[in-house]
Amino acid sequence: MLLSVVMDLRNSITRTAYGSKDGYPARLEELKAAFRRHFAKLSGALGDQSFLASFGLCPADFHFYELLRQVRCIVG
Repeated sequence: MLLSVVMDLRNSITRTAYGSKDGYPARLEELKAAFRRHFAKLSGALGDQSFLASFGLCPADFHFYELLRQVRCIVG
């Protein structure tokens, strides 16, 4: 489930970055709203865990880390 949330966020970034220049400001605002929505889901699911899967580091964690770096570049 968490990998699906991470991939939904990645798809939102892709739509924002690769769309037409004219619609970028509106897509950026939509992206920021998606960040808040999906990060709330992830935060609730993670609780006090260090990794997305309770058993330790998994592929979803690498996708999530990469996504966080992209978010940082886009919204500062």
